[in-house]
Amino acid sequence: DNISYNVCKGGFVMLVAMNDQGQSLVLTKSLTEATLKQLRATNFYCPQCKEKLVLKAGAIKIPHFAHTAYSNCDLSFAEGESYPHLLGKQQLFEHFHDQKYDVQLEKYLHDIQQRPDLFVRTKRLYALEFQCSRIPIELMEKRTNGYKRCGIIPVWLLKTPAVPIRPGKILKSSFSLFYQQFMDEHTVTTYDPFNRQFVYFCHCMYLHGNSFLSEVRVVPLAAQVFPFYEPKPLDEKQFELMFHQYSDYRKQYLHRRLFYSRKGVNDLFLRGIYELGLQRGNLPLYIGVPVRHAKAIPMFSVEWQLLLFYFIHCHGLTIGSINESTKHYFLTWANLPTIQQAFLAIDEYIQIVRKLSIGDVSSECSKEQLIRVLYSEIVAI
Repeated sequence: DNISYNVCKGGFVMLVAMNDQGQSLVLTKSLTEATLKQLRATNFYCPQCKEKLVLKAGAIKIPHFAHTAYSNCDLSFAEGESYPHLLGKQQLFEHFHDQKYDVQLEKYLHDIQQRPDLFVRTKRLYALEFQCSRIPIELMEKRTNGYKRCGIIPVWLLKTPAVPIRPGKILKSSFSLFYQQFMDEHTVTTYDPFNRQFVYFCHCMYLHGNSFLSEVRVVPLAAQVFPFYEPKPLDEKQFELMFHQYSDYRKQYLHRRLFYSRKGVNDLFLRGIYELGLQRGNLPLYIGVPVRHAKAIPMFSVEWQLLLFYFIHCHGLTIGSINESTKHYFLTWANLPTIQQAFLAIDEYIQIVRKLSIGDVSSECSKEQLIRVLYSEIVAI
């Protein structure tokens, strides 16, 4: 009768069921063992498919309802349930219910045949999905669009990844593509049911691959409100600390990239450094800086920004003469994706270079000036 830490094998399970009188029962932690034992004699039915359910209340894991066998209802919710998922949505429901929010657990929305973990009604309607397992982005988008068609705001909450949590510190973290698709305004919002706390990875600054710098902030469940707390922007001092860590990563990346390349003369990056007359270990500070849409270009900033200056050099251009067709040509020339976000990343970088009054790679700027401009372009806007 116990739910394991793995996805349950018995189909979709739930914390809400209907009795013979059509009344709902929500399985909360307040139900005693004696009460659960008495409830075993009651008939319970699925609010969606009306099939009979079995109340499973083991001594170790969370009590839950389950279908007696696989059914069409199970197939509609084929992800199954994990222990963290059941624990998390139970905690979230009880917290917001105790805080007098109008909240329903596992409400079935018949028009779109979807069942959010929590349905919250304030001045607006919200569907909260506590996502503990990977799902295809197509399924996430389908659910999101379904809610929006009904005038419901979807809120996706991820399970906190198993990484060291150091509140208030700037950490280098790795986020899979699954986590990245939920990165809202450079913040990943997660919930840790075992420690009853929300963990925010704020102001995510893209590095390379799946690596990001982020500031970690923790909000205990008892202090959480709905809609969720939104992180405040970085102040200039915090941004400077994050930029220093970004610069350290840039230095490490350059060391690996410059001294362990196996392409030789066929390495466009190394050839660009040579033909621009730059010192390999001392590139200008403004080559290799963060921009808001950097994630769209699957290459660390120091590399594609150097290639942009090399492209300008090779084609007799200037920063001021770059237009839309030139940007498209550059992305193709550098073998980079020609997507809208990549164009935005180039626009953002050109704006930074112009604000620094950089004409070519012989131009100079101070670190203080660079940080000031970056802050105005990345945070202050």
